[in-house]
Amino acid sequence: PNAVALHSSALNTARFIGPAIGGLLIAAVGEAACFLLHPLTLTATLVQLLRIRTNESAVRRAAPGSFLKQYVEGWRQAFSDPTIARLMAGVFLLGFGVGPYSHLMPAAVAELHGAHPEYVGLFLSSAGLGAMVAAMSLAARRSRDGLPAIALAGNATAAAGLAVFALSGWMPLAIAGMVAVGLGTIAQAVTTNMSIQLRASEETRGRVLAIYTAMFIGSTPIGSLFFGWVGQAIGAANALLAGAALAGAGAALTAVRARR
Repeated sequence: PNAVALHSSALNTARFIGPAIGGLLIAAVGEAACFLLHPLTLTATLVQLLRIRTNESAVRRAAPGSFLKQYVEGWRQAFSDPTIARLMAGVFLLGFGVGPYSHLMPAAVAELHGAHPEYVGLFLSSAGLGAMVAAMSLAARRSRDGLPAIALAGNATAAAGLAVFALSGWMPLAIAGMVAVGLGTIAQAVTTNMSIQLRASEETRGRVLAIYTAMFIGSTPIGSLFFGWVGQAIGAANALLAGAALAGAGAALTAVRARR
């Protein structure tokens, strides 16, 4: 579990630290410099990928069959296991409801705290801090017991934190809310990833993880589009509150179904 946690922590924490650093850089040097730095970070990633060496003989191959058959088998594996299915639903709702905060943050900050661009970086950095705390805590965890429960608690924590941010015009409380958003989101994402890798069969694990990635990363752009439209009607802060309510309701429903 520790190796899975380290991998998942690096992957998911980068998703939060990146916007946080970007927010600070925008305030310090402007948008153009950020776009210049972005391809440099991708170059470093490509170099590391080229250095990876795998032992092909140790890899168990999936059963032969058409692409469509293997694709369907991945979805069947993902949703025939009730625990994995609940985790997938939680990932989607969190990405859809809470994930858009980074895109709506500038407008929400302007509504709640006035025209202070540096506050955007501060709030995103607060989420990055929470993400780091969750990542390091999970990487140090030795037991694999209770991972789905941690994922559920993370979902609820992120939703509650976003609601606090959307309702608070007081900076310290809003910062605490964003720390909770980062902590809860990473706790949910990492433990979900760990649970799936531990529960899915070796032959379908890659396909199930691909579905998880699509649910987690793909749901945020969809949610951003939807809640951006909602924000035009009711304001960005209220749109974030609506997203938090949706994610929180999903967590509550998942908890009820898990007890049955």
